[in-house]
Amino acid sequence: MQEDTIKEVLFKWADIVIGQSNDLWTICLPFLVACVLVLMHLHGNPGIDRPRGLMVALWTSAICSGLSLFLGYKLKGSVVTALKITVSAKQMSIPDTAGYDGLAQFVLFLLGIFIFVGALGWKSEIVAKALIDTVRGK
Repeated sequence: MQEDTIKEVLFKWADIVIGQSNDLWTICLPFLVACVLVLMHLHGNPGIDRPRGLMVALWTSAICSGLSLFLGYKLKGSVVTALKITVSAKQMSIPDTAGYDGLAQFVLFLLGIFIFVGALGWKSEIVAKALIDTVRGK
């Protein structure tokens, strides 16, 4: 492969990877905010019965979403590093780090959503009321 073709393919790869990461961010950031607001509402109202397992699940969901956002940042850095290494070495060798970061970003976000939905199904009256009260500003 010629040098120009290698660079063109690599930059296309970078556009796709960063675009997919940004798509996850668009979904993950509001979900993280919702998790944190529900947690703040439940912690701020001592009159609400909140089982310990529910709070652990909600915190785990929020932490997974936060880690997903962090890995999105790390993914962008991995892509820049891959571009730098490949352009300076004049050969096509894409490190696996960007792929693993993207996979981990997706898996953690998906895990966070599953845990939140599980908590919502388990104690729907508590979680749904907290979510609605938070949206209404109560």
